[in-house]
Formats: sequence, C-alpha cells, structure tokens
Amino acid sequence: ETGADAARWALDTGPSPIRANVFGAEVRLTFPTPVAGAPNRRLRFSDVRSVSGASMTGWTPGFRTLDAVGEAEHILACVHRSGAIANRPVVGAAAVAVQPYFACIAGRGLIRAYFMTGEARYLAAARGQIVWQAGQMNPNGTIFDFAGTAASISATTNHDSTDSYAALFLILFREYIDAAGDDAFLSARYGSVTNAVRGITLTRQSDGLTWAKPSYHTKYFLDNAEVFRGFQAAALLAFRAGDGTRAAVYDAYA
Repeated sequence: ETGADAARWALDTGPSPIRANVFGAEVRLTFPTPVAGAPNRRLRFSDVRSVSGASMTGWTPGFRTLDAVGEAEHILACVHRSGAIANRPVVGAAAVAVQPYFACIAGRGLIRAYFMTGEARYLAAARGQIVWQAGQMNPNGTIFDFAGTAASISATTNHDSTDSYAALFLILFREYIDAAGDDAFLSARYGSVTNAVRGITLTRQSDGLTWAKPSYHTKYFLDNAEVFRGFQAAALLAFRAGDGTRAAVYDAYA
C-alpha cells in the first residue's frame, strides 16, 4: 500500500528472522543473510493482514538489495582515533580531513545500519561522533573543519556553514537517543544541544530563516530545511531532558 494506508499494516514476521519496518509509504525488509538483488527479483508474500483484518497475497515489485553492512563498514574505516568521522578511510600516513556536516550525515547512516543489522558497533561510532563534536564546538555553537593525520587532527579556520553544521549535529543527536534510549548520555551532553542551537540562531533573521554563516549572507533552501529539522530535534531532546521551557522555544523556532 502507499501513503497513509501503509501505516495501517501491522508488520509481524512471527518466528522468521526477517525484520520489517514501515518508513512512510514503504515497507522495508531486513534479512539476516545477504539476498542477491536484481531488477527482476521479486518476493512473494501471502496472508499479510492489516490491523482491520484485511488480507493480501501477491508479489512485490522488482527490487535491488542495499549492502548496508558494506556501507557501514566503510564508514567505520573512516572513524579517526578522536572519534570524529573523516571524509575518507583513515589509512597510514595519509592526510585526514573532517567536515562535521558530512560526519554527522555518516553518523546518521550508521544509526540506520544499526536498525537494519542490530550491530552495536555502528551505534557506538555514531555516539563517538556526537561526543567528539560536542567537545570541539566553539562557545557560540559553531565548529570548524578539522585536518591532520591518523595520529591527530586540529581545527582549521574554515567551515562551509554554521547553520547546517549545528542543525545536522542536533538531528544526529536526536536519532541516536531515539535508537539507544540513552537518557544518561543526553543528560551529560545536554549542554551541547543548547550550544548547537546557539550556532543556528547566530545567523537567524527576522523572517525566521538563517544565513549560511555570519560572513555569507545567503539563505539557502537546503540549509533552512536542515535548520527546521534541527530545531525540531532540539525541541524533542529538550523535552526528553526535562527542559520544557527550552523545548517550547525551540519548537517555536521550527
């Protein structure tokens, strides 16, 4: 089914090792072992019942499989000893570059891979990115790109944006808490949530939109879409941390 109807279907695979999840209008299946995918490969389903009791039997459309493990392991190879996720695998004496924006996106990918596979290392690496970034934020909530070697990295004086870097951190933090349910971690790192919000509001204008950074007065659509999600994440994190006052403020910002 598509649209709102998809959410009505109760996904119960019983004793089967196959895991099923609903993502909006999609039903995604996770298999315990790799399944070869091809454009003409289909799955047969039978007696799939909705909450109302209706039953479906038939064939899925053609599909390709996603090598979640391979992609996640590649991201793990990019994890620097500091906990930051670098732009490419950390190998030998090769130069290392960390752009927090892309590092947070990679961290989100690891969380999705954790949901698909149950592999705890993926969740731990996403947590490591949060810990690292929280510790490297400037007092105004911004963060610079980092560069160095496998042995050590240090801050540059550059960042592509300040609004999106902070927003992606908040989105990653919220998704980690949703996955891990680690309220003690949230309590210990809650200051980084309020600091990241400060990084977004640094360039927030009277119309509610943000400039990319203080030195670049352009309001990008993508940045502001991420800021919207970032404020939502901050509101949920604040509410979960018991800070109802800030939760209301952040929700109003969104």
